[in-house]
Amino acid sequence: MMRPLDRWISVMLVLAALLLLPWGVLAATETGQATHTPWSGYWWSVKDGYLCQGWDGTPGPTQRYDQAAGAQATAWEQSHHYNPGAQSWEGHCHAWAAAAIQESEPTHGAQSGGADFRVGDIKGLISECHYSDQSSFHGNRSGASPDGDLTPDQLWMVLREYIGSKKVPVVMDLDPGAQVWNYPVYKYQVDYNGAGNVQGQITIWAADDAVNDPNDVGTMELVKVYPFQCQMNGNDIVAGSGQWLGQEWPDFAWFPTQQIGGNPEVDAAKVRQIAQLPDPGPGGGPPPDGGGQPPDTTPGGNPPPGGNPPPPDGSGPPPPPPPPPPGGTDPSTGGKPWQQYIQQFPVFVQQTLANLASKPSDFGVRVWPDKGHGATYYYGEQLTLFFTADRDCFVTLIDVDSQGTQTVLFPNPAHPDNAVQAGQVYAFPGPGAGYNYEIVPPPGIEAIKAIATIQPLEGARGVRVGLEAGGGKPFQTLQGKPNQVFQGDTFK
Repeated sequence: MMRPLDRWISVMLVLAALLLLPWGVLAATETGQATHTPWSGYWWSVKDGYLCQGWDGTPGPTQRYDQAAGAQATAWEQSHHYNPGAQSWEGHCHAWAAAAIQESEPTHGAQSGGADFRVGDIKGLISECHYSDQSSFHGNRSGASPDGDLTPDQLWMVLREYIGSKKVPVVMDLDPGAQVWNYPVYKYQVDYNGAGNVQGQITIWAADDAVNDPNDVGTMELVKVYPFQCQMNGNDIVAGSGQWLGQEWPDFAWFPTQQIGGNPEVDAAKVRQIAQLPDPGPGGGPPPDGGGQPPDTTPGGNPPPGGNPPPPDGSGPPPPPPPPPPGGTDPSTGGKPWQQYIQQFPVFVQQTLANLASKPSDFGVRVWPDKGHGATYYYGEQLTLFFTADRDCFVTLIDVDSQGTQTVLFPNPAHPDNAVQAGQVYAFPGPGAGYNYEIVPPPGIEAIKAIATIQPLEGARGVRVGLEAGGGKPFQTLQGKPNQVFQGDTFK
């Protein structure tokens, strides 16, 4: 279920030396590999500025692009992404990693508008076209501390969902240091000994960016091994029981869900036209060999813009909160009919959701999570909800977990005023809220329901929210029968 929490800091002891694990013979192995192998490329250092001024004394990628397209990409790049005083590790590795996952590899040069483009020029330009991609994000950019980083069970679930099930690569920062280095990971193997309290190791394969020349073609392999211990329940790690046994572990993982370029003077369609690269399409990933549109490879479907952005390696602020999803379908059900949507829940929860079904109204309210509708959240992740209404009104947000428990999220004692203005996008928790909304067990599907009323819900036409009295709980659950949501003559 989801649990709103006060801010807290957890401390975990990190072993000072790599332990020698007395595994003997490893009893179980799980493997997974993506259908597309990402390509290696340069990470385009902010300090060196190779994108805008070249790396070998000849014009750089944006200079060649300006000649071919009549653009001002070089001037913009020099003003925004070039800083001789930057730290040596700051760069565009996140943009290269996203491009390597979604784009076919440029393997030959091209000519356009009197400009010659080498492989490295094209790789640099197509990487810039993914500089601000939106994403589904897992873990936390927390520095050299396990607090907030991926735990062994979280890492395993991420690998299973993206690489094992969806067969798509995923981007990861492969160590917990303060520096951020993003790599596209495309293969994994988990080995462990026996059942119960076990020890094991997670091995991952990624495309490296330590190329000798930006014009290099192919995949330079980078392999990392992470020893861990945990409790096993069948083939799954017991949530929260995993602990890293070495001094390295992955910091975070993310999967690009929407392409957003960094340099507004560089047009992705123009770059693909120059390089004769296929359009990866809305689902992401290189088009299939047989042509046509690629399959929908975004876990959870193709969510609307949103999600936490990949860390920009010290360059630029994160994008603003995402806009509301487009109309045409009911976004509260991910586009599914309401009755079909609630059938995903256990039978004893379906009646609760049926009683929360939308009532006829002359205006709408929309709510969506930061990772998009249908996305998967893992234990320890923090969720943010966005909502907006078509007119000035009062909004109440209710969470229904997999057990049928209903929790009023908004308004709450920390934010009792739930009046909203028409067309404005609000966030829960909002800036400076003083609490987080964290994912905790048990696992399962959850629903968020938004109710908009012209008057405050408390006392409106005799309607009251059946809240638990007292107890000092920052968020309160609805009382009464499991399928009784509101009492009064408006909601039943």
